[in-house]
Amino acid sequence: MPHDKPPRATVSVGPLIVIDIVLILAVLIVAGASFSKVPPEAVAEASAPERPIPLFTYFGAGYAAFVLAMIAILPPLIDAGIRRLAAGKIAPNERIRTLWRGYVVRHLLVMMVLQGAAMINAFAYWIESQLISLPATGIMLVLMALQIPSQDRVTRWIEAQERTIQNTTV
Repeated sequence: MPHDKPPRATVSVGPLIVIDIVLILAVLIVAGASFSKVPPEAVAEASAPERPIPLFTYFGAGYAAFVLAMIAILPPLIDAGIRRLAAGKIAPNERIRTLWRGYVVRHLLVMMVLQGAAMINAFAYWIESQLISLPATGIMLVLMALQIPSQDRVTRWIEAQERTIQNTTV
């Protein structure tokens, strides 16, 4: 039967890619600016007792660790909610549109959480010059770059959600 196979998802990932690039560039600008500042050691007075506890750096590193856990937990939970919304759609094209909208929300949430952690760590390095902030920023940037969608990746995700919906309703 011609209706056995759902229509192939056709979506445009171009706007998402542009948003992703802007989010990544914002972090790179802050990180780059932090390298251009004069190190605190060069301007510290000789009589300064000791450096203060780098609380911002500790917060940034802790938040980065929290974000790593969240991006492992959050997407499957969001996917389940998206599938629940899409399962109520009878027309295949409407279901695909619902899944696409859900993917966009899911993607943007993950990217914004990663960008927040990257920005906090970039600012922490800028303010406190603690080296631990650099790898944390770098890891978040790499994870952000790995999230950039391709047409094929989104289509495969939508088709996987369709299969899951069909398997749970049968």
